[in-house]
Amino acid sequence: MKRFNFPKIASDVLVYDFNRSYSKARYILLLLFGASIVHLASCTATSLSIQQRAASVASKGQELCAAANKSYSLIEKHHLVDVNQEWLQKVISHPNPASVKLSELKFVSPFNSQLKERKGLFDSLKRCYSVFYTLSDVAFADKAKDGVDAVSKAVEGLSKSKNSPLVAAALPEITTMVAQGIQAGEIKKHNKVLHSLCQSYKSLWEMDKVQWKDYLNQTYQSTANGLNNLAENHIEASRLKELIKEPFTQTINFQLYKLKKLAEADSLRNNILDNIENVNDGFDALEKLHAELAKNEPAISEITAILGKLDVVLKKIEKE
Repeated sequence: MKRFNFPKIASDVLVYDFNRSYSKARYILLLLFGASIVHLASCTATSLSIQQRAASVASKGQELCAAANKSYSLIEKHHLVDVNQEWLQKVISHPNPASVKLSELKFVSPFNSQLKERKGLFDSLKRCYSVFYTLSDVAFADKAKDGVDAVSKAVEGLSKSKNSPLVAAALPEITTMVAQGIQAGEIKKHNKVLHSLCQSYKSLWEMDKVQWKDYLNQTYQSTANGLNNLAENHIEASRLKELIKEPFTQTINFQLYKLKKLAEADSLRNNILDNIENVNDGFDALEKLHAELAKNEPAISEITAILGKLDVVLKKIEKE
């Protein structure tokens, strides 16, 4: 009689099912492990990318502070020119230039101390950005104290300066954050501190901007008034021919000369005004960058876009 080995068949089926289930489980585990590796690599890449962008923002912050001080230097230079022009106009527009007492011409510069203070403040902020550029990398953990020192000095300078209510309100918050400690690689915390500092300096800049605009417009008007009062007989005819090479009468060329000098004054004024506005735009962009980097999950695409806009602003300033 033929025998059927049912138990063996059942056993084979069980072994087959077990092997198939084991292979499937192992496959799933391998997929999960691979996904974890990819996710970890993605997180690492994102973290590195944010670190790199934080360093770029800090670098641009340094450039913007230098641009701010460039504006102050232009105003300083313009003020010296303005004072010299004022002296000159008092002499050349006087009916009897020989009677002007030179000893009565005083050099009064109400801006010298303010400009010096402002340039010192933005040097302090530039130092902050320099330190935080380094601290964006955890490899420089030993430089953490430099961050505390730099921010403390910037805050101290702001507290001593004439500033806006916004600045006064922000200083205690910045001091508290610094007191809690600054460590290398803490991008979120770094940018919370820098965001508050940037807001404060931007507020200071906007407060100054109104004053400088008024001053530049006043000096332009002063130049225009001085040229209007300039008498034709106070210009040497031969020298006028060298300066204005147009086929007109001396009287017309004299008017063209005055228009030329007025255009030069207008160009100088507009150049400084453009510089002031561009720095203001730069601080707007920088403030947004710090706000984004201070988030739990910064948007890299947003940071990249704003960095591009800030680059455009800095290139404009460089050309001025």
